[in-house]
Amino acid sequence: MIFDVETSITKGLYINMGEIGRNLIDELRIDTNNLQIFEPGYIHKNPRMLPIFRG
Repeated sequence: MIFDVETSITKGLYINMGEIGRNLIDELRIDTNNLQIFEPGYIHKNPRMLPIFRG
């Protein structure tokens, strides 16, 4: 069996990114009453959510 460093790093990155994405979506659901209420300026105040909206 050959160990591939690039594949190992990439897999770990994708696992970590999935967890980060799930956490952002959970936070967004809390902040927006389950995606029902969006306050004016929400993205400006929470720029870390921009990737979620860009989908």
